[in-house]
Amino acid sequence: MAIELPDGRSESNDVLEALRRRAVHARELGYAVVDIAAILGLREETVSRWCVRYQQGGEAALPGPRTGRPVTSGRLLSQDQELALVDLIDSKTPQELGIPSALWTRPAVQQLIEQHTGRRLPIRTVGEYLRRWGYTPQKPVRKAYRQDPQEVEEWLEQTYPDLEILAIDDAGPEPVQGVIDEFARDDVRWKTVSHERNLGLSASLNDGLRNSTGPFVLVLQQDCEILGERAVEDAVALMEQDGHRCLSGEPVLVLPEMSPTQVAFAAIWNHLPDAGEADLAPVGFSELKCDLFPRVALLTVGAFEERFRISGEDQVLSHRLWSSGWPIVRSTALRFVLRPGRQASIRAYLRKEFLYGRSQLGILLVTTFASVRTTRSALQGRRRLANRLHGLVATLSILAIVGIALAIGPSLWLLLLAVIPGSRMFVVGRRAARVSRRAPRRTRTVTAAVLLTPLDDLVYAAGMAVAVPVFLARRRI
Repeated sequence: MAIELPDGRSESNDVLEALRRRAVHARELGYAVVDIAAILGLREETVSRWCVRYQQGGEAALPGPRTGRPVTSGRLLSQDQELALVDLIDSKTPQELGIPSALWTRPAVQQLIEQHTGRRLPIRTVGEYLRRWGYTPQKPVRKAYRQDPQEVEEWLEQTYPDLEILAIDDAGPEPVQGVIDEFARDDVRWKTVSHERNLGLSASLNDGLRNSTGPFVLVLQQDCEILGERAVEDAVALMEQDGHRCLSGEPVLVLPEMSPTQVAFAAIWNHLPDAGEADLAPVGFSELKCDLFPRVALLTVGAFEERFRISGEDQVLSHRLWSSGWPIVRSTALRFVLRPGRQASIRAYLRKEFLYGRSQLGILLVTTFASVRTTRSALQGRRRLANRLHGLVATLSILAIVGIALAIGPSLWLLLLAVIPGSRMFVVGRRAARVSRRAPRRTRTVTAAVLLTPLDDLVYAAGMAVAVPVFLARRRI
C-alpha cells in the first residue's frame, strides 16, 4: 500500500525550507526533476522553479518564509479607533452618547462608529467587528443595561416614594396577569386592575385614572421606551412650573432598527419628528404614546372617550383639553422611541389605516367638526391635516379616473386628474428620501413609500366611508 504524502502547501515554513534544500541538493547530484518531485511529494513545476532560482542567484534567491497578509491589513478601522470604540462600549451606555437605544445592538454600534470615525459601516461588518472584540449576542434580561438593582430601588424610593404604578389587564390575547403579580409582589406602589373582557383602550385608561390619586398622570404606550434617566423627573419639574398645561413626548426615529415598510408608512402618514421646532412648542393633539397630564385636566374634560375603542380617543381628548383651556406642548424632556414590534407588515399597517379612517370621521361627528379648528391651531396639526386632505383628494382623483375610463374611455381629463395622485406620490417619496437620507436600504424605503401611497389613501378613504353607518347604528367606533 503506497504512502500518501501531505500537500506541500500545508507544511510549515521550516519544513518547506528543508524541502527546498533537499530538492536543490538532489538536482546537483544529477537526479531528474521528475524523480525529485515524486520522492519529496512536490509538483514538478515547484522543484523546477526552485532549481532555476538557485542557479540564477544562489541560496539567497530561494523563496523565504511565507508572511501572509498582516493581521490588521484590509480593515476599515485603525487599531487606535478600535481600542477607543471598545472603551466607549465598555464604559458608556448608548443613551449617554446620544444614541437612542437601550442596549449596544449592532445598529447602535453602527451609529457609534459613524459618530467617532465618520464612516458608516455595513451592519454585517459591524457584527464582524463585535465578534472580533469579544462581544456575543446576549438574551435580554428583565432589567436595564448596567443597572444596579440596589441603586434603582434607592432612586425610586428617594425620588418617587409616592409613585403610583397602575397596571391594567384588559383581557387581551396576551396573558399578562402573572407578570403584573410578580412586580406587584415586590413593590407596594403597584396597583392592578383586571377586566373580565376587553373593553377597549379608553376604558382601560379611565380605570387607571379612577384608581390614581397623584396630581399628574403619565400615559405610556406599551411599545414606547423613554430615553434619559431623568426624563420623568424633568417632565414633572416642568409641570410644577406651570401646572396648567399638558406635555406630549417627542418621538425619536431609530432608522437603522426600522424596516423599509416602517419608514415608508411613517412618511405616508407624516408621523415624523418635526425638525426645527422649539421645545415646548404647541401641538394640535396628543397621541397618547408618552404624555404627562395634570389629573385635574383629565377629570375636567370627562377623561377618555369610551365610544372610541381602538383609535381616535387621543384626538377627542386633545380637542376637549384645548377647548377647556389646557394647552398641549411638545417637550424634549419626554423623548421616546416607539418600537412597533409585530405590527410591521404591510397588511398590519393597512388594517391600522382602515381603523384610522373609521375613527377620523367618528371624531368629526362627535366634535361636530370643531376638532379641525383645534388641530389647525399648531404647526404639527396643520401638517397632519394637510397630509390627510392631500391623500383624500388624490383618492377622489383615482376614483374619477377609473369612472371616466369606464364611462367614455381614454380622455384628456385622465391626464389632468392623474396629476393629483402623482403629486401626492412625489411629496411622500421626497419625504421618505429626506428622512432616510442616511439610513440603510434607502432605495427600497423610497420605492415602498411611493408605491404604497395610493393604496394607503384608498384604504383610509374606505374606512371613512364605512364609519358613518357604523357610528349611526352603534354610536361607537
